[in-house]
Amino acid sequence: MTPEQIAALAAFSTIIERLGTAPTGSLIAFILLAPWIVLAAVSIYQNRRFEAVVQMYENNFTQTETCTKLAEGFAEMAKGFRELLVWTTKETTETKQAVMTNMHCPLIRKGASPKDIQ
Repeated sequence: MTPEQIAALAAFSTIIERLGTAPTGSLIAFILLAPWIVLAAVSIYQNRRFEAVVQMYENNFTQTETCTKLAEGFAEMAKGFRELLVWTTKETTETKQAVMTNMHCPLIRKGASPKDIQ
């Protein structure tokens, strides 16, 4: 080892000697236990996130059922409107036929001239 490395180790051992064994033991315990604490925290976070995803899918399924029922109701309503539209078209066509057939008064339809009417 180089003299600089030996000096660094000597300084480090002096610092540890002055601190005592309690902080050193705490540091070693922290180094050993910190990954497990982080793992537990991440696991709890993932569990909460998974529950939120499950709740989102349940809400989505409920919303899909509601939209399906709404679409079925709209289909029934559209069928009623279709029948109304067909009936209205038929009546309008019949009214137009009646107006076109009976466009003039009976005297004009028979071929009378306007001076005959007056």
